[in-house]
Amino acid sequence: MLKHVEFAMIYQSLFKSIPNNWIKIGVLHLGKRRITSFSSEVVFYALNQAAYKEIVTKLQDFLKTLPEDVVFTFEENRG
Repeated sequence: MLKHVEFAMIYQSLFKSIPNNWIKIGVLHLGKRRITSFSSEVVFYALNQAAYKEIVTKLQDFLKTLPEDVVFTFEENRG
């Protein structure tokens, strides 16, 4: 069991299943041609409801720093 972990960024295609209690925040779509990453999409999850709002707030600040060709798409039914 993981302790003190409230956030996950994963290449979803590498996982057969995602725990039901994880809350999908959205997907980061990487721009340009991939060189070192496994996939062009990284999926962001809050691992519990209590952490969700704090993570989204911090994520909104982080998104302002991304290059123009990198796009984050929030999950429609968030929070």
